[in-house]
Amino acid sequence: RWTQFSAFSACLRAHSERAKELDRRPWKWGDAETKAMRTAYHLRSRFMPYLYSLAYSAYEDGLPMIAPMYLEYPEREEAYENPQQYRLGPAVLCAPVTVPCAANGLASQHVWTPDGVYYDFFTGCAYGPGSHDFACPLAEFPLLIRGGVPVPMQPYTARMGSAILKELVIRLYPGEAGECILYEDDGISEAYQNGQWLKTRLAGRREKACSHSGQSS
Repeated sequence: RWTQFSAFSACLRAHSERAKELDRRPWKWGDAETKAMRTAYHLRSRFMPYLYSLAYSAYEDGLPMIAPMYLEYPEREEAYENPQQYRLGPAVLCAPVTVPCAANGLASQHVWTPDGVYYDFFTGCAYGPGSHDFACPLAEFPLLIRGGVPVPMQPYTARMGSAILKELVIRLYPGEAGECILYEDDGISEAYQNGQWLKTRLAGRREKACSHSGQSS
């Protein structure tokens, strides 16, 4: 669970030492735990274009990568009553699980979605404004993407912090118009300080509502 939280924060590290109770090597915790941690590591890699862009925004504008809900919604009481969640840039809402799984293998987490529509990254389920309770298996947690805001991603890439972005993946869920800035540089030098970088504005807009006929159950 801590690996999942770390994967969607400013820094992901797995510290370890010789003491058995402090050993953080994933394969030491069992197959299910190893699989869950691998999922988190791979998600970190896939979201790197988005995370890297947020890191530059923090450097340039002083905007925090992780923001409490009350920073964007200071007039909403719910923003102060849900400290278990945070915004990660304009598109992502995270609520890491910090409680043990129950006997059924699921852990509970409460999430408040302030406005618009949010989509569960793992299940694709949509959530409108309000309070929601999640039951999460070990490899999942509330990772919600705001509808209408494009999320720049990439296929899983080893050494993603310095690898050249060869294939850009844009994930966009239905919702109101939104935008995100993709930032790129060489990933190695300090040339970005001399203006050697690229910013691309990604915008989403719904032009026509979808309609269909028939019944569903």
